[in-house]
Amino acid sequence: MTELNLLLELLAQTGMDDPNRFNEFLILGYAVMWLTVMVYLAILANRQRNTREEIKLMQRLLEEDEETQN
Repeated sequence: MTELNLLLELLAQTGMDDPNRFNEFLILGYAVMWLTVMVYLAILANRQRNTREEIKLMQRLLEEDEETQN
């Protein structure tokens, strides 16, 4: 248990002389997070657009197939 407490104390110590430097890392972390979210949303939007186009193509192919069978 004492090793765990020692480890937690070591992790809690930043060792930074300037506390504002931590804010820079925090802002950078949020920027990276938002960039990741925006890229992910762009990928999802692209996949959704492609899926809609594929559905339209399948519908058109089915309609053409039904017309040729009649």
